[in-house]
Amino acid sequence: MQDGSYIIKILLVKLVLGDDFEKLKVIANKINHMKIKEYLKETKAELIHVSWPTRKQAIVYTIVVIVISFATAFFLGAFDYIFSTLLQKVI
Repeated sequence: MQDGSYIIKILLVKLVLGDDFEKLKVIANKINHMKIKEYLKETKAELIHVSWPTRKQAIVYTIVVIVISFATAFFLGAFDYIFSTLLQKVI
């Protein structure tokens, strides 16, 4: 978990280096590279604990998402049509 200390480190380096942005970019890239390696390592460890859905559950959840998406699109489309019709009559 990151506590934002890397931001403080970057700001301190900037304070020391002044406006030498090339050196700052090199240091920031090194910090990011270390963070990426750590992130990937932690992600791999967390994936062991994941409870993956069964194939049937994944299909059902996908269908639910699609149905809700279409219902929302219809709902918003209907209100758009109603309000645009009303606005045309007023104007």
